[in-house]
Amino acid sequence: MTETSGRHIADARAWLATYYINFLAVIGPIIGSLTLYRLFSLGELQLWLLPISLALLPWPLIAWFKRQIPINVQMILVAGFFMMVTLLVTINAGLHSHIMLVGVISVQVLMLFYGKRGLWAASFFLLGLLACATLYGMVYGHVPAVKLDSSASVFFRGITMSLLAFSVIYSTYGVISIFGAQALALDAQATTIDLTTQDAKSASESLELLEETIDCILLTVQPDGLISYLNRYAKIKLGSIKGALFIKDITANEDDRLKFMEALGRASSTMRTSRFNCQLVSSDDAVLSVQVTCTRRQLNDGHVDLVCVAHNVTRLVEQQERILKAEKFEALGEACARISHDFANLLTVISGNINFLKDSGLDETSNEILADIEDAAKDSKELTEQIGQYSAKQRIEAHIVDMADFNHRLTSMAKSLCPEEISVKTNASFSNDFCWFDETVLTSIVLNLVANARDAIEGKGSIVINTALSDQHKETERTLTISIKDDGQGIKEEHLEKVFEPFFSTKSSHKGLGLGLSTVVRQLDAMAGELEVDSKIGEGTTMTIRLPVSIEPDTDAAHVHRGV
Repeated sequence: MTETSGRHIADARAWLATYYINFLAVIGPIIGSLTLYRLFSLGELQLWLLPISLALLPWPLIAWFKRQIPINVQMILVAGFFMMVTLLVTINAGLHSHIMLVGVISVQVLMLFYGKRGLWAASFFLLGLLACATLYGMVYGHVPAVKLDSSASVFFRGITMSLLAFSVIYSTYGVISIFGAQALALDAQATTIDLTTQDAKSASESLELLEETIDCILLTVQPDGLISYLNRYAKIKLGSIKGALFIKDITANEDDRLKFMEALGRASSTMRTSRFNCQLVSSDDAVLSVQVTCTRRQLNDGHVDLVCVAHNVTRLVEQQERILKAEKFEALGEACARISHDFANLLTVISGNINFLKDSGLDETSNEILADIEDAAKDSKELTEQIGQYSAKQRIEAHIVDMADFNHRLTSMAKSLCPEEISVKTNASFSNDFCWFDETVLTSIVLNLVANARDAIEGKGSIVINTALSDQHKETERTLTISIKDDGQGIKEEHLEKVFEPFFSTKSSHKGLGLGLSTVVRQLDAMAGELEVDSKIGEGTTMTIRLPVSIEPDTDAAHVHRGV
């Protein structure tokens, strides 16, 4: 707004300078020619008017070339001319001369060109003229104006008075016009400021509410990739980044940057909403996995930007990676167990036949060959035993877990695992309890079952997770029961006995390898827990986990395990 006001003032000064230059270009040659005519032809005027007359003549040339003259020089020429005229008239004709009216013009020019500084300069100038004329009159007596002793004098004085009156009117009109234009401009600015302030206040209140309520990353991206806005949550997650920030500065790799740029390209031509997964990186190189929804926004100036909402799913992605890793190890363990078992049977046959051949009376060369075969069989047996070690049970590491926090985190991750059309509800019948168990493994088990429930639902549906601590009468031992109930299509009765088998699945091939429930069972076995399945076609499925846990009633919160 300060820049706008400064531009208005500069425009006003330029307009006023042009105004007076054009005025002098028209009126100057007329007055100058008349004065020179009276001076040289009639001999009526005094020689001190000669410099004024000569100074009036070149103004048409100044007006013609004013575009090449800097505005400051134009102002000096105008103000200097009027001050010179006022000075010469005052000294030679006295203060009562009608030509003193040009002093008013000098004050106006100085005030409008230089503000308060011009007012002070004009005031000191006029006071100096008053002192000079007073002193001149005291020394030399009264200095009269032009005498009216002839008709020519009356005629020329009438013309002069008319021109001076026109000058005063023209100058006053110019002053009123410029002040009026400035008043209108300032009024328009005030109205704009008021409306802008109201809009800004409303937008600020809405933004503050949005900043405090949402727990996701919100940012706006311009077509060149510049991030023009980050909300509070984004600043917390991405860190304090100073200076201009571009998409390439917060994306983990080039592929993720291209996802944003492709969304920008689609937004420039259509109203299409883009959704994708990517990774963002903060200023301290922390990587966040996010689900991004981008929407086109049309701005008032006609430009388009992109409003992006990114949900932090880092924990969910990590949990999915754990599940996938567990499935891979489970598959590897199953394969190793089978290979180890089959190879052991084959090696038993080979070893038995080697012993039989040893007792068959072979020659020395054959016995040497047989010894080599026996050594190879022993090496193969050792390798088979090493392969069999991959099928060993998973290691369990128990921690003290705050059950309220565990239930809260489990609810959040379960909801993130499901689409919007599937509602996830949780019920917990405990509070302020602390238990010993492996939270990471149990969370993996529950999310695995939630993923199965999600895949069993076609379209809209619901999943209910009930968590309870039973056997409350026992002081240190209880049973943690977690049930996952869905209203999906259910499991056929002939499949109920096979659902825990590795590689068995009723899903399409792209939805899993059939190792989920077998992995769950193996993990629960390692924790001395169990899993029950209750399902009916058309009604849904309930998976119930029962896990023995130890209770710590007086647990120090500082030693509680806070997350997976």
